[in-house]
Amino acid sequence: MTGLLTHPALRGEVLRVRTEDFREDKNQDLYECLLGEGVIKDKKTGGFEMYYTGFGRLNLLLRLTAAILANVRTHGADRANLEIIFPLIKDPAEIRYIKERILPVAVAAARQRLLGSGAPDASQFTDEYLLRGISFGMMLETPEAVRNLERFLADDWLTVFNGGLNDFQLLDTEVTLRLPTGGLERDDPWYAIFIQQKDPGFINKIYGIV
Repeated sequence: MTGLLTHPALRGEVLRVRTEDFREDKNQDLYECLLGEGVIKDKKTGGFEMYYTGFGRLNLLLRLTAAILANVRTHGADRANLEIIFPLIKDPAEIRYIKERILPVAVAAARQRLLGSGAPDASQFTDEYLLRGISFGMMLETPEAVRNLERFLADDWLTVFNGGLNDFQLLDTEVTLRLPTGGLERDDPWYAIFIQQKDPGFINKIYGIV
């Protein structure tokens, strides 16, 4: 990530990093491994729910630690603006989980790594210093996130909101048609026809988000 942050083509631009989007249709080989090892019980485990498993927590912790290290190592450089966004968020409690349970450990891990590399001045590695230059945000791609949008907007920690219209339309269609979660696949032939109809109700939801 350090190389991307300082790449000449990205200087002054936004480098937006999305953490792992766990969905069986996107990570089929990974899901087979997780099932085989007993990490998850079935392929319906996905979305933010995966971040509550031991595997998901470690995945998120390592990604955030790597991002913090890259951020610190490029302080003062002519670089891209780093944004980290979280996918498939539904409820503000999930953001609190990241802020209160995962991020502090990632900050501590990054600090320990920097100290272990022989950094001359440990006092500079405050939380504010380590996180300076990183903006945090979320994907707006679940019906629940849209319903809770005002609550998310009230959280000053979230400064980036990225619309994930493909997933939002898929999940919103499941709700509209009262299908079970995960009951609709992206490549279902009838779904491709359905979404081409530009349903006015869905268009109004997009307008409401904006």
